[in-house]
Amino acid sequence: MNKSFWKKYRKIFIISAIIMIIAYIAIYACFVGNGFLTTGIDLTKSDWLGFLGGYLSFAGTVFVSMIAIFQTKYFADIEENRRKQERIRE
Repeated sequence: MNKSFWKKYRKIFIISAIIMIIAYIAIYACFVGNGFLTTGIDLTKSDWLGFLGGYLSFAGTVFVSMIAIFQTKYFADIEENRRKQERIRE
């Protein structure tokens, strides 16, 4: 259990961040300027800007939640190993 939290979960966080960034760019590219997709009937660019703001909030929440879940698991494992070592010593 010598690996640090970042070393253990770095790959998952980097891949998740890359996927979120690519998704954001893809959605933004669809509607920038005249874009290849129209903004829709009765929709304006400000509506899509609101959607992108919601998407960023969602992506940030998912990313922070992932950190919390993995960090909890990481420290639970450390605590479990510490307790095992204490039992062995007794």
